[in-house]
Amino acid sequence: AHSWITSNPSRLLGTELDNIINKLQKHFLENNIPFTILKNTDQLIHNLSNLNLPNITDYSFTSFDFSSLYTNITHQDTINAIITSCKFLNLPIKYRDFLLNLNHFVNNNNYFKVGNKRYKQIKCVAMGSYHSRQIADLVLLLCEQKFLNSLNNTYIKNNVIIFNRYID
Repeated sequence: AHSWITSNPSRLLGTELDNIINKLQKHFLENNIPFTILKNTDQLIHNLSNLNLPNITDYSFTSFDFSSLYTNITHQDTINAIITSCKFLNLPIKYRDFLLNLNHFVNNNNYFKVGNKRYKQIKCVAMGSYHSRQIADLVLLLCEQKFLNSLNNTYIKNNVIIFNRYID
């Protein structure tokens, strides 16, 4: 990914999406909304060590892994995530459109090489692009919030102690 025409726009999009994710994190924490993204495993260890569980055998630790995460996030998912995030944060429409145009350019000019042949990726997010993790974080964060909001608050308080996600 380092030498394609989309490399620098992808880097820029990743940086801007990191800024949005940081603003969302700040907003969530200020409003006592669980922020599910972990930046590293140290954060998980810190979160777990701060738990006060009277009888640890009454609890279970459950983890999941995605299969082909990036190749299951569609271009429409990325568009929706950018629009929803910008709207939620009341960011200017010009800024939202700038991000959408960057996203469109990167997605529509994404090529990869196998041997001596070049191929154009025509759907989903490319693995290895500089903005792929941020897109996945944003899309999944919005899905998780929708899921958590759909649950009864009593259910969450009684059954979910910690809910985090990490993309390596």
